[in-house]
Amino acid sequence: MTNSGNENIDIHSLKVFCKVVENKSFTKAAKALFLSQPTISSHVSKLEKSFGSRLLDRLGNEIIPTKAGLILFEYGSKILLIKDEMVQSIGGYLGNISGKLVLGASTIPGEYILPEFFGKFNNAYPRVKVKTKISDSAKIAEMVASGQVEIGFVGAKPAGLVSEYFGNDNLVLIVPSGHRLLKTGQKVKKGMKMVAIDICELKKEPFIAREPGSGTRKAMEIGLEKAGFNIRDLQVVCELGSTGAVKKAVMESIGVSIVSDKAIKHEIKLGLLKNVNVKELNIKRDFHLIRNPRRTLSPIAQSFMKFIKEQKL
Repeated sequence: MTNSGNENIDIHSLKVFCKVVENKSFTKAAKALFLSQPTISSHVSKLEKSFGSRLLDRLGNEIIPTKAGLILFEYGSKILLIKDEMVQSIGGYLGNISGKLVLGASTIPGEYILPEFFGKFNNAYPRVKVKTKISDSAKIAEMVASGQVEIGFVGAKPAGLVSEYFGNDNLVLIVPSGHRLLKTGQKVKKGMKMVAIDICELKKEPFIAREPGSGTRKAMEIGLEKAGFNIRDLQVVCELGSTGAVKKAVMESIGVSIVSDKAIKHEIKLGLLKNVNVKELNIKRDFHLIRNPRRTLSPIAQSFMKFIKEQKL
């Protein structure tokens, strides 16, 4: 490897490269950065020439980083974050907080809790743009630990990171409208539409689970264990990577599932899904705001944390 040009790495080229890796596509990166695809390719080629190494490979329809590319992406993401922190710190010192805040969030906080607060935060800080990366809790914890995001919101408390209580939800059993359990279950209270079943009834139903690493999956497994059950006792027909996919599969009568009550309000209101009470299950889960104790938060991140803590969740 030649080192002749490494000391003069262009920050914009680094941003372009990281965007290609994040999107796994030159085309998507070009759209995200409002650049032409040849311009994107030119920046990547410039970096490859500088390092004397191939940084990206094409695997089918996806662009994936080589080993050298992974190293560059890891450190490049940190460099870009520190650059943003520098700009924000100077702006904060001058009394003008502006810039971009990148958050990480698992599905429920990211899709069903945080969005309602973004508008309020934007009113308070109109020159700040908030971007949320959504993945499972385990992945978000990795992103916080590696410095890809400053703050994360997850449903499973990780080790090695600072965690603060953020809010909670309840996990409930959902079935499609017209499902047999709605007819065979016992009424919870006279005159109420909610029905209750014994947990053993779950063994008889095709079950749709979230993927391993999901906070919902972990909370469900703990709840089942407390009731003397195991996920292996269920007829798991598929594992899906998002709550949205799970809801759609249940509506298509592929199976039943256990999801956050915060994620089904709209579908329950429209009658697309029904909530069935499971007598032996009471799964309440806490959400956690997480950050890396070895990193100093940017002024924007500090302002967002202060803002969130003042909200009634």
